[in-house]
Amino acid sequence: MGASLARNQDDEPLSEISSPSSDYNQISTLNISIKTSTNYTVLNPKISSEVIGCLVLEAQNIEKQLNRTGVDIVCVIDTSGSMEGESLELVKKTLSFMLTQLEDNDRVCLIKFTTNAERLCKLTRCTNSGKKRLDAIFSRLKAEKKTNMIEGLEYGLFALAGRRMINRSSAIIILTDGMDDYSESLERAKATIEKIKVPNNYTIHTFGYGPDHDSNLLTSISNSKCGGFYYIEKHDNIAEAFANCLGEIISIVADNIQVNLQAQACDIEFTMSKVFSENGDNSFRISNILNGSKKEAIFILNLGPGVIDEDEKKIYPVKANVTFKHVPTDQQISIDTVLEVVLRKNDNVSIVKDEDCMVNYFRFKTAEAMKEAVLLGNKGNIDDARNLLQECVEEIKKSLIEENDLVDVLIKDLESSQKNFVSKDEYDLNGKHVVLKKAHGHWSKRGEEVEAYQNICQKDMIFESKQYFGKCFD
Repeated sequence: MGASLARNQDDEPLSEISSPSSDYNQISTLNISIKTSTNYTVLNPKISSEVIGCLVLEAQNIEKQLNRTGVDIVCVIDTSGSMEGESLELVKKTLSFMLTQLEDNDRVCLIKFTTNAERLCKLTRCTNSGKKRLDAIFSRLKAEKKTNMIEGLEYGLFALAGRRMINRSSAIIILTDGMDDYSESLERAKATIEKIKVPNNYTIHTFGYGPDHDSNLLTSISNSKCGGFYYIEKHDNIAEAFANCLGEIISIVADNIQVNLQAQACDIEFTMSKVFSENGDNSFRISNILNGSKKEAIFILNLGPGVIDEDEKKIYPVKANVTFKHVPTDQQISIDTVLEVVLRKNDNVSIVKDEDCMVNYFRFKTAEAMKEAVLLGNKGNIDDARNLLQECVEEIKKSLIEENDLVDVLIKDLESSQKNFVSKDEYDLNGKHVVLKKAHGHWSKRGEEVEAYQNICQKDMIFESKQYFGKCFD
C-alpha cells in the first residue's frame, strides 16, 4: 500500500510557486553573530578560565511579507476509540480553524489512523472550494478502534514524498491521545522516517492529549525533524497550542539549519568543554527561525592557565559555519563568523556581562536539568529529580540577573516542575508529560505558554484562535 501511495503524485497543482518580492525590504533576512558572556577575560596563571560563547541567528521582523510562500501541511489524526466524544470534536474544530488562516497556495492533506491508516484526501489547495471540501471531510471524522500511529506517520510521509509540486515549507502534524498499540513503536518510527525520502526539508510537530499518550515517542518523533512537542493537558489548551504551531509553520524564514563550530589555532591553549546541542557535538541542527525571532547556540571554552604580557590581547578561537535554506527566496546559504575573545592582563576595567548570552545559557541549563529529571523519574529516583531541579533554581538565582522576564519564567517552571515529582504515581500519571513539554520548549524556544518564544504571527494567531473557539462554544 505504501509504495502505491508514494507513486500517487495526485497533489492538487499550485497555480505557481510564488517568486520572492524584488523589494528586499519586504523579505526577512537572517543576521548571524557570535559573542562572549563578558566584555573581557583575565587569564589565571594556575587554573583554566571559563568563557561562555553565544551564537545568535536573528531574523528581521517584516510586518507584512509580500507573497508569503505557500505551505504543505499533512495532518495525521488519531481516530481510535479513546478519541470519541469531546477530544475528536475539538480536533475537528481545530482543523476548521486552521483553514480560516490558510491561503490559496497553501495545501492540506488529512490522514486518519486507527487499526490501520487511511488517506482521506490528497494535498488540497485552500481555495474557497478546497476549504469547503476539506471541512466536509473533517466533519465526517469518527472514532473507531485501535491506535496504529506509526502507520499514520508512514502515510503522512508518503503524502509529502509523492508530490508533483512542492511548496517551500512543509510540515506533518500528528495528534493523538494514546499509546501506539503495536510493539517497538520508537524503532519503527525512526525506521519509517529514515526509509521514506522526502525531496525537501520538512518538520514534524506532535500533539499528545491527556495522560495516556506516549510523550517519549512523540518527543523523539518531533525532535527527529526539529519540530515541536505539545502536551494538551486539558481540552481547552488545544486552541492556543495549535495556533502557536500553525503560526510557526506559516512564518518560517530559515529551515534546515546546520551549525558547525570549528576550533582555530591561537596563542592560548583552550578546549571547547561543552556544547549545548542534541548530542553534545560541535556539529548540530537548530530548529526553524521565524520572522522577527532569533535562536541561540551556547558553548563553553576553557582557556588554559597562563598570563599575557600586553594589557590587552585578542584571540579568535572558534569559527562558526551556519548553513540554512532561506525560505522566502528558496536559496541555500552558508555564512561564517568568528568568535573574538578579549584577554586582559588585569581587571582594572569594569567587567560587563552580556545579559542575553547569560539568559540563554540558563535557558539551556534549565532544559537540560528537566531532561535529566525525567530520566531520573523514569528510574523511580523521584527525590533526586526534585533536588536536581532545585539546584538549577539556586544556580540561576545566584547569577543576580535582575528584572528579566524569561529568567522569571525559567525559575517559575523549574519550581512548578518539582510538584510533578511529589510521588512516583503523580509523575507517571501526568508529571513526565508536563516536564518533557517544558524541557522541549525551553530547549528549542517554543511554546504557547512563553510569550518570549513567540513571534508576532504566533501571537496574532493565538488571539484569532481564542476568538474563533469562543464563537464555537457560544
